[in-house]
Amino acid sequence: MAKEALNIRPFIPEYFNRTTDLNIFFVDWSSLAAGPCYPAAVWNTRHVGECTSQLVERIKELGAKNIHLIGFSLGGQLTNFVANALRPYKVSRITGLDPAGPGFLTAGPENKLDKGDAEFVDVIHTNAFVQGIVEESGHVDFYINGGVIQPGCWAENRFFACNHHRAPLYFAESITTQMGFWGWPCPSYTEYLIGRCPPKEPQIIMGEFVNRTSSGVHLVITDSVSPFAVGKFTGPAIEIFVKSELIRRDILEKYKKDVENFIDEDDVVESLYEHSRLKNEHSKKKSENIIDSVSAEVDLI
Repeated sequence: MAKEALNIRPFIPEYFNRTTDLNIFFVDWSSLAAGPCYPAAVWNTRHVGECTSQLVERIKELGAKNIHLIGFSLGGQLTNFVANALRPYKVSRITGLDPAGPGFLTAGPENKLDKGDAEFVDVIHTNAFVQGIVEESGHVDFYINGGVIQPGCWAENRFFACNHHRAPLYFAESITTQMGFWGWPCPSYTEYLIGRCPPKEPQIIMGEFVNRTSSGVHLVITDSVSPFAVGKFTGPAIEIFVKSELIRRDILEKYKKDVENFIDEDDVVESLYEHSRLKNEHSKKKSENIIDSVSAEVDLI
């Protein structure tokens, strides 16, 4: 992993607090991913991936059957090259933690992580449009707090890195949390951006214990400080809806041009600022009162 990804170290105590027997291998390629030349680091993902595949091949020869690759940022995209070198064999699972966006936005599926790279691929998005890739890249994609801006990060001096680095922190917590990170389904990330994905059942768990039959886009809300998991919502989930809606509006305000370029359909772009489903179901006045009353208690940043 690159130097920036060494905050994946929290995985070690979390995994060893479990009862399951397992072995953990870290790939330290920090010398090949050092700044300030980011394009060189992108180029090196291919070589590191191919070399890492040799380690995976040896582990496989020793009898390992349940091989799980976890990669953060550039490491998330690197897993694609591991998979390419191992074909036709596929590892059991790949988890992409906010896979890097810059340098991979226009790459084909053979050059970036996608659901064809493992038997099951799950992806966690925390900084789309900026450092992370926005597109759906796995069998199941979780967009946390809207997938762009993470609550609590505005209060930190390292805001630019904070959103991106939340992905490994969320995943590490998912290993031992009793609350769990639960997401609700959405037809696509575009549907979320235009306000068509209120909280609804069925909820699925995100992270280490995700059901490997899961698929599609799911939205997750977290707390702004550790522990981040807030568990399942119950009932009409008005507070969760309002929090999600306020986050969505914040994304549209701060990243309007990126959102429009991503959607790239005039009729859909026009609908970005339409009233949400809640406002369509209730009177405008009642909905505004709900948003005003709940937003006062919601700490988005």
